[in-house]
Amino acid sequence: MKKNIAKTIEKITKTIINETIDLKKYKFTIKVEEKDKPKTKQKFYTKAERRDINLKHRYGIDSKKFDKIIKSQNYECKICGKDYTNDNKKEFAVDHKHIEDKRCTEEDIRGIVCRNCNLMLGHAKDNPVILNKASNYLIEQGYSALIKK
Repeated sequence: MKKNIAKTIEKITKTIINETIDLKKYKFTIKVEEKDKPKTKQKFYTKAERRDINLKHRYGIDSKKFDKIIKSQNYECKICGKDYTNDNKKEFAVDHKHIEDKRCTEEDIRGIVCRNCNLMLGHAKDNPVILNKASNYLIEQGYSALIKK
């Protein structure tokens, strides 16, 4: 089949180069693959449904479990204590263990943290030694007055 198509294409190409061609004499059937067919109508989700899908896909929990975790943390960041309110809900993230080649599950969740604390952990590659060195550095530089007691 492929050889016949190749020959036909070659013949058409030669004909086009040499003279005007009547395309009506060449008949082609194009097979439509399953993946090329139009997809079914797209489903639209509410914000709550999208949040649940996202939490389930990324962390293996739903919004009820997320709310339970943040409630157990008194509605604040587990590291810095920033308040979790309706105005800044998007500024909070699920902190979880990073395990290579493994999808995150509920057991891998460490808590809910604000965006800044999440970035801090990420930049330190979740390494407590690096975070401890950073803390010691700040204390050495005279920032000990900022430490909450």
